[in-house]
Amino acid sequence: MSGKLILFLLFGAVFLIEGISRSPMQRDVAAEESCEEDDGEYDSQGRPTRVGAPKPKPKRKEADDDWDGVEDPTDEDYLRYENTNQEGVCILGEWRMFKRRNESVCLKIFGTIHKIDGRTAADICRANHNARMMTVDSQEEREWIYTTELGGNSTYHYMYVAGYRSRRCKNAVCTASMDAFEEVDRTADHRFIYSKWEGILNEYYDFEYSNCLAMHVMPHPISLPNFIRDWPCKQAWLNTVLCGVTVM
Repeated sequence: MSGKLILFLLFGAVFLIEGISRSPMQRDVAAEESCEEDDGEYDSQGRPTRVGAPKPKPKRKEADDDWDGVEDPTDEDYLRYENTNQEGVCILGEWRMFKRRNESVCLKIFGTIHKIDGRTAADICRANHNARMMTVDSQEEREWIYTTELGGNSTYHYMYVAGYRSRRCKNAVCTASMDAFEEVDRTADHRFIYSKWEGILNEYYDFEYSNCLAMHVMPHPISLPNFIRDWPCKQAWLNTVLCGVTVM
């Protein structure tokens, strides 16, 4: 009897030791499985993958020359632009969309109480959605300008638009022609606007010719085909500017 008892005790001790040694491993495996389930809800970039998970907010990128803190549009913003191009709707608010040569633009006229020069006009565009000064590329755009509060206001006879005297005319008198001025907003081929000269006056101020470009608006009749002229860049004589952003 004593021999059987000893064998029984030995087998019992072996089973007890084996059970104790396995328990931590099982707990570790269970813990690892739990972690894998949690990690499976997100991909390698931290985006949720399970149904019903919250959608991350789109991350905006700052422009390389973003001096005023204006954020670039996200991919979702561009998608909204694409979806509304057919209807000419801009997501920026009271801006008007027009299709041009290779892309679309959203345009808006900005004005100030005090007179501004050409550099200040460009700064005003930059301060509003990182826009830039824009040219006029079609009769449709010109007609729209006349329907706006500032473009159709007979108080403001001229408005800054994009354009700058070409290099060959910097130090010489220039005549009205397609190559007298360059287009600077890079959205149009400028064939429309540079065929609409009222004249190039070649006025000389502050040791330079009138290197900027101005559009004649109200009360200039829209039925008259010619509506642009050279304008002094350094003289604070105008109140309004045509600004725009590129869409696609």
